[in-house]
Amino acid sequence: MIIDKISFTGADNKTHIQELQNLQSQYPTIEWALLYFPERDGLARNPTLDWRQKFYQAQLPSAMHLCGTGINQFADGNSQLLREIENFQRVQINLKPRWATQQLLESLIKQCQNFPYIQFITQHNTYNASSIPLWHQLKNHGFLFDASLGKGLSPESWPSPVTGKDCGYAGGLSPDNISLELAKIKNTVNSSIHFGFIYCCQYTIVSISYSICLFWTDCT
Repeated sequence: MIIDKISFTGADNKTHIQELQNLQSQYPTIEWALLYFPERDGLARNPTLDWRQKFYQAQLPSAMHLCGTGINQFADGNSQLLREIENFQRVQINLKPRWATQQLLESLIKQCQNFPYIQFITQHNTYNASSIPLWHQLKNHGFLFDASLGKGLSPESWPSPVTGKDCGYAGGLSPDNISLELAKIKNTVNSSIHFGFIYCCQYTIVSISYSICLFWTDCT
């Protein structure tokens, strides 16, 4: 199994971009993921537009996590947001099942198709099972397994990847258990015909608490 990149989520206005650049030079596999959550703009872990624009100038490897009304803005084709998305290699859509109407899902998929060079990620769990078949039609798409829905709880066993999709794993992973859980994930992925690519844990770096996602491209 070869680690491809490590994604840190949580940079905000208190984060010095130069420090991110310094870390990037030491660890080229880092990817910086920014939260886009309009209702929390400027709060901890939610950088403002002004900070994001300065971040884009640094041209660091990056991902965007769409949250709250940011998801609706993307679906509706908000021009400012669509321009920003051009700066990212991956976009994670944190859509809550109760918001996932058929119309919204179809609008999201249509917008994703307009960015074939960006990979879009959605969650795969029992709560949104009805919407999963719709995402199978999207080629530039992968699934994230996190049955705890962000509550930080690891499952007793990790699900097998979905055939034909990049798949990721999250939930309750930490520096204390990552070795054990990663071995479990590796066994699950290696028994599948497809690659696994992500896991998440909590860590502190650059004086900020981040979510960390590690990606791999080869599970042999």
